Amino acid sequence: MRRRGRCVWMGDDPPWLQCAEQSFGSGNLHGQDGAKAFGSGDRTQRDESLRAGIACSAPVFPKAMWKQMKPSSNSYIPALGYRWLTRFYDPVVRVTTREATFKERLLQQVSIQDGYRILDLGCGTGTLALLVKRAHRGAQVFGLDADPEALKLAKTKLKAGGIRVQLDQGLASALPYAGESFDRALSSLLFHHLSSELKLEAMREVLRVLRPGGEFHIADWGKPTGPAVRLAFVAVKLLDGFATTTDNVRGLLPDLLGLAGFEKVESTNSYSTILGTVSLYGACKPYA
Repeated sequence: MRRRGRCVWMGDDPPWLQCAEQSFGSGNLHGQDGAKAFGSGDRTQRDESLRAGIACSAPVFPKAMWKQMKPSSNSYIPALGYRWLTRFYDPVVRVTTREATFKERLLQQVSIQDGYRILDLGCGTGTLALLVKRAHRGAQVFGLDADPEALKLAKTKLKAGGIRVQLDQGLASALPYAGESFDRALSSLLFHHLSSELKLEAMREVLRVLRPGGEFHIADWGKPTGPAVRLAFVAVKLLDGFATTTDNVRGLLPDLLGLAGFEKVESTNSYSTILGTVSLYGACKPYA
């Protein structure tokens, strides 16, 4: 349904996906079937589809609010939405997200061998990178984050734990690494900070730096498991932005992974917390 050239959100899908379907036909934009429907040679068409969807959904928000909520490609949203809250990130996440449980499970689903190069995308204060290196001393672990304050906390944490991890400052949508230079990539609670378009750009960057057959494992907010959990997630939306969390709450990260070019995309687990549902995903880079 259209009104004054804009999309009106009528169903379960977010505006960017509805508009993409209206512009290019619903086809199979969802999941792995969607990735197959748009073959590798149709990336331009797929990009235009997503951009058209994002563009026509943007005016649903008041202009001033949209500018405030949507990060640009060269900016970032701090860990808890505001820079002054970064120092409280670790205790807040520990108490509200069942962090120890879901990160332990995330590590269990990642097959890591000695000599592997591992990227922790959006490493924040370094908790996941520390856990990876502690469990796999023979692996090379790299942590990347855009937030200098979070990286300072990460350096302090890693030094206190006697763990050596290379920490780099940079954007997920423009990784400062050579192509096919990592065996595994992990990410924890990053993607709900990114707009739909930046999510896709970051996933494509991960695809670029992974070696063929490499794996990408994600833990982030997902589709709520019930009405009470959905209501609780409003707190996260208010803190981190409605625009960036919409894809997560609709359970669309697997769809975006498929559109980015990953295969064997799957949702592996989910955990109900006091703020919402944390979901785990896995995907592989094709060999050809």
